[in-house]
Amino acid sequence: VFSKRFYVLRIDDIGYRTRFVGGVGARQARWADVLDLGVLTIGEDRCVQFRLRDGRRTTIAVDVLQTDPEELVQEFGRRLA
Repeated sequence: VFSKRFYVLRIDDIGYRTRFVGGVGARQARWADVLDLGVLTIGEDRCVQFRLRDGRRTTIAVDVLQTDPEELVQEFGRRLA
C-alpha cells in the first residue's frame, strides 16, 4: 500500500521536520529556534543549512529535496520573518 506520509522535509507554521535522511544533524526545530539559514557546498553537494540558536545545525543535500536551493531559502526566509 502506497503511503502519502513519505517526506524528507516537512515545513509548517511552527517549524520543520526531516525524515528518512541520515546525517542531517538536528532533525527538527521550531522557527523561533532558527538563527539563520543558507546554501553551502559540502564536497560536491549543494546543501541547505539551518543554524539553530543553541548551536545545532540541520544540513540537507539539495539533491534529496529535488528543488532549487535559492527558492527554498526564500520560502524559509518568509517563515522566519
